[in-house]
Amino acid sequence: MLDKKIPVRRPPLPSLLWRSSTSSTPSQELTSEEDVLISEDDLKGDYGSNERTIQDAESFSSSLEDNTPGSTVPVQEQNQYTGEYRNGVREGHGRFLWADGDEYIGEYRNGVREGHGKCVWANGNEYIGEYRNDIREGHGRYHWANGNEYIGEYRNDIREGHGRYHWANGNEYIGEYKKGVQEGQGRFIWANGDEYIGEFKNNFREGHGKLILKNGNYYEGTYKKSIKEGQGRYHWANGSEYIGEYKKGVQEGHGRFSWANGDEYIGEFKNDFREGQGKFIWKNGDYHEGAYKKSKKEGQGRFVAVNGNEYIGEYRNGVREGQGRFIYKNGSYHEGGSTMRNPFIRHNRICEKNAEGAKQTHDDRGVPVTPSELFLADSITGPGTQRHPHLKAGVR
Repeated sequence: MLDKKIPVRRPPLPSLLWRSSTSSTPSQELTSEEDVLISEDDLKGDYGSNERTIQDAESFSSSLEDNTPGSTVPVQEQNQYTGEYRNGVREGHGRFLWADGDEYIGEYRNGVREGHGKCVWANGNEYIGEYRNDIREGHGRYHWANGNEYIGEYRNDIREGHGRYHWANGNEYIGEYKKGVQEGQGRFIWANGDEYIGEFKNNFREGHGKLILKNGNYYEGTYKKSIKEGQGRYHWANGSEYIGEYKKGVQEGHGRFSWANGDEYIGEFKNDFREGQGKFIWKNGDYHEGAYKKSKKEGQGRFVAVNGNEYIGEYRNGVREGQGRFIYKNGSYHEGGSTMRNPFIRHNRICEKNAEGAKQTHDDRGVPVTPSELFLADSITGPGTQRHPHLKAGVR
């Protein structure tokens, strides 16, 4: 909404009332709706109490381009000024009432608003603070009729410098503004207790920051347009942790996932799954290295037990299947094809379990879904032992 400018440098005519021939209105602070969601993503939103969307600082500034005093003519109109004059212009304290109900009460200098003042719009919005050369400049407080409020610095009639924006729903931003948008260092606090501390750009979380959730989980790393992107560290309250690359908000690229019990995986991730080449290390020292698909072993892999026994061969859907070789610490080995699901292992000697089927991570507000993989506790026995006929699915 354009600013109603008050006529300047005209001789006082007590019998006449003044108005600007531009028929402009007092500049209103545009309503910010950057982020009213409890979800931790996506801070950007609409601006504009008049339902006009301001997408960036440039368009915000251009919306004020017509905010200049127009030529004035003495007319008998409904706009009214009551206050002090000096040398034929408004100077000192005064009150200007527009015909539509908007009102300014405050200081004038050389015919324009300058110093401390209060502007109240007919729609219920209100600004109290400093003016310079007829526009907001310096410290001020803007309160919207919907309950939102900004307290902070203004420059050239827009938010610039340090400020605090409080939403009626309880969300709050405290930090730097540039050209009317959140930019620089800041802190965003959600009404539910979650908070983000870090860098902002154009109303987005952008750059380095730390997101702390009320459940004890936290993420520290880089953001792009309020989405995790690049290197980051996500720590769960239960002790599990991921350190590595993010793309479009999910674990993707190279990373390391550590479980609270001491197990860990180092390798490639895709869409929050272990996918590609990687190495899973159990806390007792056993390890598997090879290909993964959706967090399950798939394709060629190698399992090495801490006692020196190992398996090299194919996996399907997380289990040994296809061509493979068991190699024993004494140097003997056994090769087989088709199915290598524990072909000659005693039932009471094996306890490796497949816990790799589920997605190992989740959204930022929960805990990891997947338990750690259990490790091979006993040795693989040598040739000549008989396959147990009652091995349960998932135990091999």
